[in-house]
Amino acid sequence: MDPAKVQAVRNWPQPRLAHAVRGFLGLAGYYRKFVRDYSTIAAPLTALLRKEGFSWSEEAAAAFDALKLAVTTGPVLRLPDFAQPSSSSATPPPTALAPSSCRTSTPWRSSVGRLRRATVPWRCTRGN
Repeated sequence: MDPAKVQAVRNWPQPRLAHAVRGFLGLAGYYRKFVRDYSTIAAPLTALLRKEGFSWSEEAAAAFDALKLAVTTGPVLRLPDFAQPSSSSATPPPTALAPSSCRTSTPWRSSVGRLRRATVPWRCTRGN
């Protein structure tokens, strides 16, 4: 993470208008996949955007600080530890959809093919 950008987020001023809250949530929303319980943390801030009016509270201030901390602290993205054992599998689960290459008398079916539910991984299936 770029230290200048991290410092800019840490120094982000407390929002005084709904427009400023929306801007901060837009920035934090970019990293929402990497922040655990993002929606729970951001709920008090998104409540400020409703039509009832903007009313900053202690709960909103705590959510703002917690979201700033979650976005700026590592490991939001972490490199893998290659010293740890790992495994990978190229076999799809039995419930996966697999393409079936079958030829029928109808021209569009022969060129497009159909998707069939795979019963045995990596076995060719033939349909009608």
